[in-house]
Amino acid sequence: MTRLPAGSENLTMYCVLIVVDTPGRRVSGARLRAALTDSAAGNDRTEHIFMDVRDGLLALVLYLRAADLDVARLKAEQLCRRAMAVATPPDALWMIRSTTVL
Repeated sequence: MTRLPAGSENLTMYCVLIVVDTPGRRVSGARLRAALTDSAAGNDRTEHIFMDVRDGLLALVLYLRAADLDVARLKAEQLCRRAMAVATPPDALWMIRSTTVL
């Protein structure tokens, strides 16, 4: 039997899809994955990350535990912003196009 970390018992698993525009640029998948892993705080409770990186666009699917849908959205967007700040050059333009909690 797998034991959940203390405090996780009342949390629900959410799947959050974040689409990020990266106009004129392709983000390095390896660099972004490392930034996501390094940027994840213990309270993000991230379970799994999937990425699809294309020219000018990337999609992140984050499975994480949260108290409710709004907290899941907030955690995922914060993690995305922290990781993009590390994974892209300072002059790179990017913006979150959409966030969907499934």
